[in-house]
Amino acid sequence: MKKILIAAAVVGAFSGVAQAQSTVTLYGVADVGVRIDRTSSGTMNSLTSGELAGSRWGMRGTEDLGGGLKANFMLEAGFAVDTGNSVANAADKAPLQLFGRTAYAGLSGNFGNIRMGNDYSPHFTTWSGIDPFGAASLATVGGKGVSALPTSVILATNATTGYVGGSTRMTNTIFYDTPTINGLSGRAAYKFGEAVLGTAVNTAASQGSAYSLSGTYANGPVKLSIANYVLTQAIATTQVYAINSKKTDVVFGGTYDFGVAKVAAQVFSEKGTLVSLASYSTRTTEIGLTVPVGAWTFKGQYSRYNDRVSAANLDATSVGLGADYALSKRSTLYARYSKVSNTTGATMSISGGLQGGANIVAGSSPSAISAGINVKF
Repeated sequence: MKKILIAAAVVGAFSGVAQAQSTVTLYGVADVGVRIDRTSSGTMNSLTSGELAGSRWGMRGTEDLGGGLKANFMLEAGFAVDTGNSVANAADKAPLQLFGRTAYAGLSGNFGNIRMGNDYSPHFTTWSGIDPFGAASLATVGGKGVSALPTSVILATNATTGYVGGSTRMTNTIFYDTPTINGLSGRAAYKFGEAVLGTAVNTAASQGSAYSLSGTYANGPVKLSIANYVLTQAIATTQVYAINSKKTDVVFGGTYDFGVAKVAAQVFSEKGTLVSLASYSTRTTEIGLTVPVGAWTFKGQYSRYNDRVSAANLDATSVGLGADYALSKRSTLYARYSKVSNTTGATMSISGGLQGGANIVAGSSPSAISAGINVKF
């Protein structure tokens, strides 16, 4: 993908500092398509943004400080091609902060990469790196939302809809990536809770804090990963979890690339305590396949969502299918299909469109199909 270099070869301005080279790169993705949702409430046709990958623009820069040490920064903003609004992710249509996707600064070298700010959690980068559809598509496991928590505790998240467990991004966070040694690498992140003390509900500064760890082994066709995300629940406008309780997510899995096809498998689990003080536990198993054929790439996934506590046994299964056609290295046409099959009491949905909330009747089977174009710059 071509990048636009805004600045290069900037001479060090401080005495005693060797001449340093600095670059800043402007990049982005524009993704838009047509989508059709079918639920028990009816059919909705829409123009939508970010079905293959979230539309975004950003700047990232590196200054070579010498001796292998580099100073880095990244600022990334999301937007919706269909409306022009600034958004944090593909499913969100409301205007948000400018650099809501990524914003950090830090240092890298032989010791690894350390940065501070807002970035993807190790848990998120682990599961989305295994899923054949990545993170943005309606066909990905992470695109399955949960409507009306906590009455429908399937893949419970700390929002009424969202990605599979864990957290997508972590704000107010210190991140560290280890160097890769013999195929092994790791990531760590700690989020400051920044709770306001002295109120009736916020009694500890750790409320709202979180940490996420991951480890990966990649060697030739084999990739194996494991990650967690642990949140200390603080008070929120919409309270789902008990104050000061721990919400713990774990994912492990991997891929094997045969050349003609890549297979993927992963297992998610989540445990926590709801405001009713009832505990819950969920497990999700996904298998996936990616098959490249010339300019085409075909993808598929099958997932089973298992509610392991509720007497109602709120389980669901889903299937996702997709095809990409590369017009060039930067432009891709794509099509996606996803369907969720809920058990009698379950209300699992697909993110975006007509999905979620009262639009999903318990036991129904919502579906969605989309087709569009993705252009990188």
